[in-house]
Amino acid sequence: MSAAVDLGRAHAPWLLVVAFVVLLPAEPLFNVPLLVAAAAGLVALVRDRTVVAHPAWRTAALVYACVVVPMVVALPDAVDPGESARKAASFALLPLAAGWLGVTLGPRGLHRVLVACYLVATAWGLDTVVQLVAGRDVFGFPYDGDGRLTGVFHPQFSLGIVLASLAPLWLEGARRLSAAGRLGTLAWIGVPACLAGIALSGSRASWLTLLLALTAFVGHRLLAGEGRALLRPALLAAAVAGLVAVGGAMVVPGAAERASALVAGRVTSATGLLDADRQRIDAALSYRLSIWETAVDVFRSHAFNGVGPRGFRDVYAEHAGPDDFWMARDPNRLPTHPHQLALEIAAETGGVGVVGYLALLAVVGWRALGALRARCDAGVAAWVAVGLALLPINAHMAFYGNVLSSLNCVLIAIALGAWPGRLGPSETTTRATALAPRSD
Repeated sequence: MSAAVDLGRAHAPWLLVVAFVVLLPAEPLFNVPLLVAAAAGLVALVRDRTVVAHPAWRTAALVYACVVVPMVVALPDAVDPGESARKAASFALLPLAAGWLGVTLGPRGLHRVLVACYLVATAWGLDTVVQLVAGRDVFGFPYDGDGRLTGVFHPQFSLGIVLASLAPLWLEGARRLSAAGRLGTLAWIGVPACLAGIALSGSRASWLTLLLALTAFVGHRLLAGEGRALLRPALLAAAVAGLVAVGGAMVVPGAAERASALVAGRVTSATGLLDADRQRIDAALSYRLSIWETAVDVFRSHAFNGVGPRGFRDVYAEHAGPDDFWMARDPNRLPTHPHQLALEIAAETGGVGVVGYLALLAVVGWRALGALRARCDAGVAAWVAVGLALLPINAHMAFYGNVLSSLNCVLIAIALGAWPGRLGPSETTTRATALAPRSD
């Protein structure tokens, strides 16, 4: 393990993680920190093969075996062998990055990462509010006043799902700043901005993800005996949000109306799910019903090993139904992935991929329970974030796509860096440890 640790000290792994988070809106630049981490992991393995005995390396290998093995099994029948092989090869690099970061991150680096996630999420949320009020965010990305906000992720609608997936981390980062005693309850003042960013993104899947993240966070804190400690930051967040809303409505006429109309419109459209009419249900699902039906048909036709990673787009027209919304709209611009994580895995890697996916969820759940039993706050937060990113409620990003695969890798790396045995059972209650642990 010494080779990995020595490289970690030389390359400040926490900076790579923070750089990745900051660069998430700038695809494909966020790949650079991951490539550096993967290269460092490969060098560490070459220099000292005993590093594979570390629990972080073993868990990284197990997690990615659940994903990469089905991808490889899918290659013989892939509709686009070159693309599927390239995607499988890129995934094979991810355990190197996750394992190395998990070994080298250390308590101090982990603390910095969590606080940085909170600060970055707050900045993104504030930027989205600026975009709503001024019509442009601080980087000049426009908002036409009719529809969902994109913030720094313009023109992609990734803001909400990324912020919601990171919610367990930025909530833990806020808690750590509060526990440090320097800022106290004021450390939570950025949370309303984070919540505003998710709300204004208009992504209902993000709202559900956030709800699950908040439920997990509050439940964890109640189990830790901190129920009363949550009351003050909750009241502060509500007060700040109320003051900002009232002040914004007074200073910028129309801003409150645009925000409420955006949220209300997304909520109202969801009521179509309760209707018996197929068209209303499809509209409520942003016309994803046709995509999901096509994905099911692809899985039925390629039940064992699918059509290969990223092959869904190539067989969509062949498997689409006669009343398919997207075929009728434009056959030359068809969906590139099923917009539902479990269906994507089933269609592109078949039954083998589904088994691997279920095994992956089991590993993540087991590790989260282990962190909970060890009273490791950072570990619980990180594994919950991994679990949320892997839930089938994800109807936006592609599982085998660049953004989600890279984000999952970093979330797994943070979770591995929070291994309970190295932080100790008192990590949740020791103020000095939460602020700045003495050693890496």
